[in-house]
Amino acid sequence: MVAREFGYLQVVRSGREVHVRIPLSCALAALLGGLGARAEFARADEPKSDPKAPPGMDAPDPEAEPPTRHKRGLEVGTVAPPLEVAGWVNVADDAAPTTASLKGKVVLVEFWETRCGPCMHEMPKIEALHERYGPMGLVVVGICWEGAALVERCAKEHEATYPMGIDPSKSVLGAYLVESFPSTYVIGRDGKIAAFTSASHGQDDVERALGLGVDAVGTLADYLDAVARKDAKAARFHLERLGDKVTGAPVDLKAFATKAGGVAPTDGKAAPKVDGAKALGDLARARAAGDVARTKALLDALAAGGPEKQDLAAWQRDTLARDFPVTAKELADLLAAKRYEAIVGTILDRRPPAGALDGVVKSEELQTWCAKQAATARRLGRRGLLAELYVLRVGKGWTPKSQESSNELFQELSSSAWVENVKTKAIEGIDLEGTMLYANTAGAFVDRSHARALAMESLAAGKRPDLAKVVADAARLRKQTTDALKTKYGS
Repeated sequence: MVAREFGYLQVVRSGREVHVRIPLSCALAALLGGLGARAEFARADEPKSDPKAPPGMDAPDPEAEPPTRHKRGLEVGTVAPPLEVAGWVNVADDAAPTTASLKGKVVLVEFWETRCGPCMHEMPKIEALHERYGPMGLVVVGICWEGAALVERCAKEHEATYPMGIDPSKSVLGAYLVESFPSTYVIGRDGKIAAFTSASHGQDDVERALGLGVDAVGTLADYLDAVARKDAKAARFHLERLGDKVTGAPVDLKAFATKAGGVAPTDGKAAPKVDGAKALGDLARARAAGDVARTKALLDALAAGGPEKQDLAAWQRDTLARDFPVTAKELADLLAAKRYEAIVGTILDRRPPAGALDGVVKSEELQTWCAKQAATARRLGRRGLLAELYVLRVGKGWTPKSQESSNELFQELSSSAWVENVKTKAIEGIDLEGTMLYANTAGAFVDRSHARALAMESLAAGKRPDLAKVVADAARLRKQTTDALKTKYGS
């Protein structure tokens, strides 16, 4: 793999794909004007050299060969330099990260600055990693060279609660060879660099460093192992993680069962088809009961006749809601911690009873937050539809009715990164504020954004969301938004 930097343009080649990070002013409109077939990348409006920028941040000579990944940053396997900064915000002095306290921990380090647009987009994603994986041993720190007051104000504005280190001398930035913002490293328990990543792709790197299953098959195995140990906290954690893996991505249950020890018969006879979702429920009960024979029989049946493309999204949601019902205390704890995004997600995914919601719907702080965020969720749903309809369906999607419409569409899409197929030059993924969308996940992202918007609008009005209607209402909102896009941009 080779990564190349062109100022703020990053290209990472990995066989089939090219990952691109560019300033928002670059012309993706050229891509949209031709059915999204290919992007021509321009250096227009690239930032000039900044005398206040940290070492190595100056824009390179456009005629020079860009440096390869190992020349411009720390290699994987390198011992991570210590995070010795001038001070910290978002953390009490006696709890500030130290070399001793970080020893043996998995650490995610995000280098950022307040004037960096992509950094602001990634901050909620970094916060989500902090909230989800912190209890599992991950330590998240941000490092910024700007003043403490400015960093603290920015962190508060973007609701980031993880520790922020202040590095005015840029010594830590220099030690990590930071050349552009944001730059993200994952440090393993051994104190060595485990990955150079981003907020959009960092979840897999974090999970790998923590020793967790990264794909759906591995996460499903982690969940069932936790069930067998009767570790309810871990079972819920892995089941929640599984939701990320199965949205828009069918799971190969034959491969899962085979990896878990299931053996298909070799007598040449056709194996009976197995209901994948039911088999998983039976398997969880067998593991919980310690029934080794039943577990083996179910794995063998799945290995022989299990579906290779099983949609587990509904099974995951139903299992989470059934096995981990929401209590009023849990919601009250989330409210006290100001974890408003988690409250909305809990309401949508685990469908708490009306009585459990009574305490949160009366919170004026939650109402204010939801009123602000609902508009953002609607905007993300609309932009997700733009990506789904115009960019991620190359050859099958919609075409803007004019070059002017194409330009306006790009400005509304406002993406700073995408994934290009090296062979076909088709755009296979596109970043929306820290979430990378692909053809098989864009639809779920749109529906989720619309559902979040509707739920937050109800909460903003001090009302309980009508969960029985959310799916149908989100579908209507999708159609209304689609019709509006068709009228504005063409189809």
